Amino acid sequence: MRKITVINQKGGTGKTTTAVNLGAALSEMGREILLVDLDPQAGLTESLGVETAGRPTVAEVLTGEAEPREAFHALPHLTVLPSSPVLAETEKRILRERPSEYPLALKDALAGLRGFDFVIVDCPPSLGALSLMGMVYSGSLLIPAPDPVHGPERTGKDPRHGEDHPRGRIPDEILGILPCMYDVRTSLSRQVEEHLRDTLRDKVFRTVIRQSISLAEAPARSKDVLSYQPGGRGAEDYRALAQEVLRHG
Repeated sequence: MRKITVINQKGGTGKTTTAVNLGAALSEMGREILLVDLDPQAGLTESLGVETAGRPTVAEVLTGEAEPREAFHALPHLTVLPSSPVLAETEKRILRERPSEYPLALKDALAGLRGFDFVIVDCPPSLGALSLMGMVYSGSLLIPAPDPVHGPERTGKDPRHGEDHPRGRIPDEILGILPCMYDVRTSLSRQVEEHLRDTLRDKVFRTVIRQSISLAEAPARSKDVLSYQPGGRGAEDYRALAQEVLRHG
């Protein structure tokens, strides 16, 4: 079972879009996928139309009040461990009750999990406790980078120890940097991609996620882009990313 944490400390960088659609593309290739929503804003949960009212979420799983499979929501081709705003309070509780061990909370909660080929964790737009839990759980980071300013140069924490990296240093655990929101019409997008490849070299995926109306429309219809527009640009790009992730493995 491979574990991937999708992370960037800035909002609006394509984390949730990437977690959902990479998972969908891997599922299309015959893999069993679990998506974990580790963001109290519950963007992944809402984008797939998962209802959490009256059901446990990742918050209860982290505190041991529910078993993981009690909280799983099965979709036709994906399984989701959903989130809710309650997770914000759960984060504070875990920090209070497990001040020295909180980075292990997700790893402990999902220990012994079987039946999936990939677990993909969607983190909040921060480098706080929840993101550190996600990094420690997988040890393999995928960083969407629509611009170099808020890209991997500032990813900041060591997944093994929670210690600050010198600015610009990249942890060994990075699976890849993903150029995304690429506008083929502008020179700025080309410059951003060139900057990433010049500075981070083989850490950068060959795949580039281009801007696509379908990527914006699919969540409004509670679908991933491969279900919403299987022949479109967004689906094509995430299939290419999935192939690259499989080759990397």
